[in-house]
Amino acid sequence: MLTIDTATEVCGVGLLLGNGSWFEYTRKAGLNHAGVVLETVHCILSDAGVEASQIDLVVCSQGPGSFTGLRIGMATAKGFAAGARRPLVSVPTLDALAFGLEWTSRPVLPVIDAKKNRVYTAVYKHGKRIRGPLDFDLHAADTLVEELGEVVITGPGATLVADRCKNKEMIAVDTRVYASNRAYAELGIRRFKHSGSDEIDAGPVYLRKSDAELALDNGA
Repeated sequence: MLTIDTATEVCGVGLLLGNGSWFEYTRKAGLNHAGVVLETVHCILSDAGVEASQIDLVVCSQGPGSFTGLRIGMATAKGFAAGARRPLVSVPTLDALAFGLEWTSRPVLPVIDAKKNRVYTAVYKHGKRIRGPLDFDLHAADTLVEELGEVVITGPGATLVADRCKNKEMIAVDTRVYASNRAYAELGIRRFKHSGSDEIDAGPVYLRKSDAELALDNGA
């Protein structure tokens, strides 16, 4: 199984072999996912001694996250899945960020910086998403935390929310910043067993329009 995550500034690729061996490569990509994702995939396959045709399942990040990154990651994943004639499953980015925190009794808020004083987030309890995904006003972070009570915040935008909240005692900030590709692998297997592969025309989840689309709507 091959996993590809390009939802944030990190490009992550994972490979799970039939014997249980696990390979994972993570690189800071910034805005250059197109320049590193294929190279990273080829590198991990080469190091593992695996041909693309041997991949039995492809999993990728579904979003929300970087508009360009998500498009590049999903296009790459679709290409490998089509070439190997294997199923493709996309996993919500926030689900992957919250993965591994099922043990806490506190609500979990995975957070991605959505720019313009907004964040992408959702609310999880014991591994289940109970609210969201949300395109949330960062200025209202204090209100959300007060509503939920004591929370655990995780993800690359966690400190943005924590810094906005006045009652710091209500917040525990998880030290993990980015989702592991192992989380995508585990969640991808679950989704495939439950629902099968994605529809052929499935695309990323953005939650909002891109700047280019907004400009077009406004006649710019």
